[in-house]
Amino acid sequence: MIREIQIGEKIRDRFQIKSLAGRGSFSAVYKAWDLEKDENCAIKVYYPIEGHPFSDKVDVVFELLLKLEHENICRTFEWFKEGEVYYAKTEYIEGSNLKKLIKMRKDEDKPFTFEETAPIIEGVLDAVIYANHFLPHSYLKPEHIFILPKKILVTDFGIPYIYGHEVFLAKLVVEGDPYYYVPPEFVSKKGKVDRSGDVYSIGVILYEMLTGTIPKKDSPPPSEINPKVDEDVERLIMKALSPSPKDRFRDAVEFKKEFLYLLDRHYERETEYTEEFVLFELIEEKERELEKLFEEEKPPAEVKPVEEEKKEIPVEKPVEKSVLPEEKVEKKKFPVLPVFAVFIFLFLAFGGYLFLGQRWKRGKEIVSPPVVVKIEEPAEEKKKENVEEKLPPQEKKEEVSKEGEGEKKEGQVLEEKKEPPQTASVQEKKEIPQKEVAPKKKKEEKVAQEVSPVKEEKCPKGMIYIPAGEFLMGSSSDDPLRDIGEKKLQKVFVDDFCIDIYEFPNQKGKKPMTNVTYEEAKAECEKVGKRLCSEEEWEKACKGANFLRYPYGNNWNSNACATEDARGVDRALSPSGAFPECKSSYGVYDMSGNLWEWTSTVFMKGLNDMVLKGGAFTSPDYASRCAYRYSLPPEERSPENGFRCCKGIKK
Repeated sequence: MIREIQIGEKIRDRFQIKSLAGRGSFSAVYKAWDLEKDENCAIKVYYPIEGHPFSDKVDVVFELLLKLEHENICRTFEWFKEGEVYYAKTEYIEGSNLKKLIKMRKDEDKPFTFEETAPIIEGVLDAVIYANHFLPHSYLKPEHIFILPKKILVTDFGIPYIYGHEVFLAKLVVEGDPYYYVPPEFVSKKGKVDRSGDVYSIGVILYEMLTGTIPKKDSPPPSEINPKVDEDVERLIMKALSPSPKDRFRDAVEFKKEFLYLLDRHYERETEYTEEFVLFELIEEKERELEKLFEEEKPPAEVKPVEEEKKEIPVEKPVEKSVLPEEKVEKKKFPVLPVFAVFIFLFLAFGGYLFLGQRWKRGKEIVSPPVVVKIEEPAEEKKKENVEEKLPPQEKKEEVSKEGEGEKKEGQVLEEKKEPPQTASVQEKKEIPQKEVAPKKKKEEKVAQEVSPVKEEKCPKGMIYIPAGEFLMGSSSDDPLRDIGEKKLQKVFVDDFCIDIYEFPNQKGKKPMTNVTYEEAKAECEKVGKRLCSEEEWEKACKGANFLRYPYGNNWNSNACATEDARGVDRALSPSGAFPECKSSYGVYDMSGNLWEWTSTVFMKGLNDMVLKGGAFTSPDYASRCAYRYSLPPEERSPENGFRCCKGIKK
């Protein structure tokens, strides 16, 4: 009997085991700290299958894994054997896998579109094509594909070669999970898996992404399950799944060529529509105003409220719908137009160009189509929105916070166009000078001070009052740090409540409680007459009155909270309140970093995992944002997990 590894145990007096990250049919992965190199890592443990030794090529396979250095492959740094067990030190991945994303889409009845599969499938193909110079993956499945904000990572290369293909397949069949593994037709008489075996697995994954179901022996073509699947895309998938060698792709390179060809054709098919749609969607208000000016021929008295620069605009020449840059340049040729009319045309053309460029850059993002809710508003409020589009992110969010209580549209999804488009890197976000950020903090604190005294007596000592109202939950699809598990940006109404200032036991200067399961955290809160916070309550308290990305602002500051530092090195657990800057505008501390905090919210329907928020002392920038969602089974315990309590307000 193989002994289970314990949390806190040291392997080889070097690797300190911190928590169990995951367990599969053949191995377990632990988050660990390398004491020798002073860095975070993962330790993968390969257990022998009872009655079957490891493959006689196992040592060769591990040496090949060390050579896999690619941006889409989880790195293996070293390996060793102790007793009957093999160990490998690998890169530690903190993120969601494709299995969770597929399940989320299936529960929402929103299968992937072909374009949405592109970033994931391309990343997997690139990893497989590179690895095939050394060895096939041979066990591709959604659990082995991790989707991080900045890249796709593929894990678990070479497992069938470590155990031997016959032993490997026999265990899969016993456990009822052979569907991603190549069928016998792909295995040679000598037991060698052809390179097209990985293409078969990718075909299964693509089929599942587009339909929500795993293809089996008698499964219908994908278009019969999802009619939106193009016949050429269906032909690509069925060719990848073909049992006949002459009908299937030779390798991942051949598959990728056809995949990209279809992808480019799809984008070209939608480009003309997208360009026109973007212009109408993003600057429709400005165009509507101009149409009224030129086509309805309204008197000057009614024109004045629209915009000061649009006074006395001649009506002889109607404005055409298209505002593409090329056409606007041609308008300059007419000398009869006044100078100010030319200025308006150029302004619209330049705006259209910018919006098109931003939309095109986002074209290949893996995001669900935004749900747009059209809200009819008076003309004066529409003009105000046009002005808001020009404001920097924090000023826009502040404006929303001032109007939020009056709207009272609970749970309504915001138009994502109102969220300023994010760029491809965090550095580019630092467009707001520090001198402008500082006053913003004062304003946020002022809001909290104005709100808290209203019902301060109804919150026990050590708790902060959070007023009822809407807030912006989730993250924008444009956010380059966005994780697939995060909610879309939307308005959510939360009733007023009280929340602990610090992590449990809610005492400044004392280290918070760790290594607790969900049930233990829930019980501790109930002992003191409180409860665990819901995810909505927690996120509202974190984002503060101005709905910020981090509790302290919109830009990542590695020194503001107990997170990993600027070099990417983990910090240690800190006493509550040790980082004075790490508080939201409501005055709640340590909501970014230090400990993952259990909430009372289930991560997704059909999955027993619970939501944890806030990141830990090991977390990078994206995982310590207010919107980030982490999940663990309720029985899981870790030195990086803790909690804080909330309490409802008696009416």
